[in-house]
Amino acid sequence: MGRWFSTLTAWEDTREGALVTEQRIEKGVCYKDGVFTDTLRIDGSTTDATHYLWLTVAPNDRHTGIEGTGVILNPAAGQTGNAITVSDPYTVLEWLEITDWGGDGRVKAGISCSGSDAANSTISYCIIHDVANTNGGGSGIGCTGANSKIYRNIIYETGTPTLNSGMGYISGWANISVIGNTIYNVNTGIYRDNDGTYGTFYNNIIMNCATANFGANMSSRLRAQTT
Repeated sequence: MGRWFSTLTAWEDTREGALVTEQRIEKGVCYKDGVFTDTLRIDGSTTDATHYLWLTVAPNDRHTGIEGTGVILNPAAGQTGNAITVSDPYTVLEWLEITDWGGDGRVKAGISCSGSDAANSTISYCIIHDVANTNGGGSGIGCTGANSKIYRNIIYETGTPTLNSGMGYISGWANISVIGNTIYNVNTGIYRDNDGTYGTFYNNIIMNCATANFGANMSSRLRAQTT
């Protein structure tokens, strides 16, 4: 078995399609034989709960919970915007380390899953850290896709925090599950722009945030669920 594609974008562009009609799950497996330097947009496929795009890392190449031990996505200079943008429902992302992403703009994220096009997505076991200095803020994970699952991710900065939020949301969390994540040394741990339907939040560790562990419109009920 060898590497079929040299970039994440080449994999997505080649393998996207009518996954429901073609009755397939499109699984991309990353190996630790070099740093990925592109940005990725997952968009243009028809998907459902049993036919979707899945980006993961080979078991022997997965990180150990420490940066630099697994597969790294570090967008090259001049690559602006989100490191990964999800615009196909039911997408699965896992086991990636993402660092040094973004151009100017507070809404740029390590991983962005926005709106109905990203509903039912899953983000898990990722390490997301140290946004590019030019980002002007940004979020580790930004997700407004209903019914999405975000669990066991590690989000942090190693120096003076410039990351606006560990998890930032523009609108309501319709049945989103945020479970077992660790957020450390960012400006605001979890932030949302307006209130609405809350999802499930528990067993998250949020520490040492410069502004607040919880930002706008975060209820006392949510605080009680999260450490």
